[in-house]
Order: sequence, then C-alpha cells, then structure tokens
Amino acid sequence: MYSGSEGTAAVETIDSVLKKTIAFLEEKGFDEARTTAELLLAHALSCRRIDLYLRFDKPLDDMELARYRDFLRRRLKHEPAQYIMGSTGFYALDFKITPAALIPRPDTEHLVAAAIEEAGKLDAENGLRAWDIGTGSGIIPIAVAKNLEPISFLATDISSDALELAAENAALHACEERIEFQRHDILQEEPPGAQFDLIVSNPPYIPESEYRELQPEITEYEPKIAATDGADGLTFFRRIAAVCPARLTGEGRILVEIMADQGEDVRKIFKDAGLRVTRTVRDYGGIERVIVAKLR
Repeated sequence: MYSGSEGTAAVETIDSVLKKTIAFLEEKGFDEARTTAELLLAHALSCRRIDLYLRFDKPLDDMELARYRDFLRRRLKHEPAQYIMGSTGFYALDFKITPAALIPRPDTEHLVAAAIEEAGKLDAENGLRAWDIGTGSGIIPIAVAKNLEPISFLATDISSDALELAAENAALHACEERIEFQRHDILQEEPPGAQFDLIVSNPPYIPESEYRELQPEITEYEPKIAATDGADGLTFFRRIAAVCPARLTGEGRILVEIMADQGEDVRKIFKDAGLRVTRTVRDYGGIERVIVAKLR
C-alpha cells in the first residue's frame, strides 16, 4: 500500500495499517516510526492518537487510506510530521505550525518555565512588560501569557510570515490583546524604546558548520534564518548583550535559550557586557539550555 497503488484486495484496519507503516518506516531508517505512524494516521482520521487503539479493528475506507498514503509520501520525502499535520503541542497547548517558523521543541519549554519563574520574583502590581525576540510561531509569549496573568508582550521577528502565524496562534488562545506583534530586525535596528521586565529569546544559534550536517527535515523544510546565524552561532547573543541591557527595568531579566555547548561562551558574552548571570537552567538530561542574566 506504500508503493503508490490506491487499490488493495484485503480490508485494511487501523491495526493492520499501523503495523505495516511502522515496519515500513523502520525499514527505511526513520526514527520514531511508531509515533510518526500514529500521528499521521490520527490526523488522516481526524481523531486522537488514543482513539486508534480504542478502535483498532475499524476498517478504513478508500478516502481515508488515500489521505493517509499522501501523508506518508510527504513524510518519506523527509517533510516533518508537524508540517504535514499543520499543528503541534507545546507547553500543554496546541499551536498552528507552518514552514514560516521553526517547529517548537521540548527544549524551549525550559525557557518558558524559567520566564514564568523569574517573573514571579518581580513586582507585578502594575503588570509586567516583556519582549520576545524572534518569536517565530509565537509559542513563548503565548505560553507565558496563558500561565501568567499580569504580563503583556512585545513579540518581534524579522519574518512577516512568521508574525502572521504567531498572530493566528495568539487569537487561537485568546491572548491577542496582551501580545503586540511587530516586524523588527534585532541585528540591524535599534531596540524598541520601551522598558521591559523580561527580555526572552530563542535565537538562531546553530553554527553554520553544524547546520550543514543536520537532517534534511531541518535543512530542507524549516526556515534557515530561524535556525542558524550563518556564522559561529553566537551572533544574536552578542547583539542581545549589546543592546538589551538599556531596555531592562532595574530588576529586569534577560533569558535566552542556548545550544548544549554554548553556556560558557554566552556567560562570557553577558559578563563582558556588564550583565550578571544569575542562573543556568538545565534540561532533564543535565544539559544547559537557558541562561538568565540581569543588570549588576
């Protein structure tokens, strides 16, 4: 059924299709074959993943099989499942996702959690103001806003398409009145004139030399401008350290997501800019993922 033929003599059920797909994807060398098969079949059937196993003996009709085959053909070309489905989960929320923005990764949830925690240390009597640099699909300000009532965001990005996607996600989660989206190039333009209690960013930090070696799911489908700075991976951290301290309130914080081996370099960049690193957040594997800094 995966060679492109639309016909089949035997009746295909959810169970039989899943078993064949998982074996097929494993044979082709795809990671997470079971997860991929389940996600795409659930999407083809417009149901939840758990429903596949509650209805495992359900026969599939020709239209359902054709839709599923189309999804598989796209995946075999290394198109990410999230783009095929048009949505993904992040911080217990569902987001619309398109090739206009990077696919949200679990690592960024550590940045959201740290931002919520750091905001809790600040005086929020008059509300808090935050700036998200390189917002992409808007996951960071939306996730923070949904979990922290007295905060509003300026969310900026160089990509107009990404900002349009982010605005759709904000409307989806009914927090569009608390997030202002604005096109801005942090590398070329002066920062906004407002003062911020939090400045957060998951910037393009993959070095160009490493980017070229990444899997085709990233290099052929996700926006390169959102993944790498085209240099050593530290360009945006240097710029943030240079221009953002002047936009912090007295007790304000800067929080950035980093690559696994960038902690020492980013801490030095921030220290040289007169910032004091107050905290490093590690993921569940003990890898540094977030740097928190403030004015001295």
